[in-house]
Amino acid sequence: MVTNISVSEDSSQKNVSVEMADKFAVLTGKTGTLETTYTIGPNRLISDIIKDILKTDLGNDSQLDPKPFILDNALKGKKTQATISKSAGDTFGAIILELATQMSAEVFYDVEGHLTFVPIDYVSNDIDKPILYQFYDYQGDFGSNNLTFDFDGIINRIIVIGNNINGGVCRATAVNDDPSSPLCYQRIGYHTGSPINDSNITSNILAQERADYELRNKLILKSTASNSVRFNPLLLVNNLVGVTDEFYGFNQEKFLLQSISYSIDYSGSMSISSSNARNLPFVVGG
Repeated sequence: MVTNISVSEDSSQKNVSVEMADKFAVLTGKTGTLETTYTIGPNRLISDIIKDILKTDLGNDSQLDPKPFILDNALKGKKTQATISKSAGDTFGAIILELATQMSAEVFYDVEGHLTFVPIDYVSNDIDKPILYQFYDYQGDFGSNNLTFDFDGIINRIIVIGNNINGGVCRATAVNDDPSSPLCYQRIGYHTGSPINDSNITSNILAQERADYELRNKLILKSTASNSVRFNPLLLVNNLVGVTDEFYGFNQEKFLLQSISYSIDYSGSMSISSSNARNLPFVVGG
């Protein structure tokens, strides 16, 4: 989604700069702003709600998002568990995120611009993901390999507190207790994040899925490898690559891709960031 265009010229060249944002900005920006209070009651079919939101008329005979959304088969038939209410000035994006939470799903736009919902355990089940590519230092596959650990911000335990159901509070805890991980509690003690309170969580199972998901995200953000590599169109974020690097002692070590960036030029290179799978509690390294 284009957010800003600037044009400049001087005696030697003319430049056009284009700034862009993820398509989700359609839902969270000015086009997705609520004019009035928006309330959704419990036991509503979530797929129908999403469809109605995306068909919202923008006033110029166009819809908020005319592309069909993708709902994983495991999520079809899911209904709202609790009331969702947003005031005027809030956004459709906030509603979409709450609907995803009630389904225990992650929501994002895919590469073709379809709003996509998948169960969060699909996203965080890294062990079953394919290794897209193997990088070898002796073959010159990467120009640099920099590791960063934010020890001050490391979190290896997450507590999630959900709704009060039948007199009991839905609650779960996720802990990095993998002794092979340098960030496990056995090595560095408990580093607990701020408890997550979410009334959309209506069972202990949903609470555990959310806790596992949030812990994975925290560990990914606080342990990062940054690399400059040859341009490779096969790479996709949230998938695994293998790294062999004599300096660090890596032998086809698994890394989970976090981000990919590159310029449209003739350099033939790209920058990637990733997290060592051994730092994550739900992946078998090696």
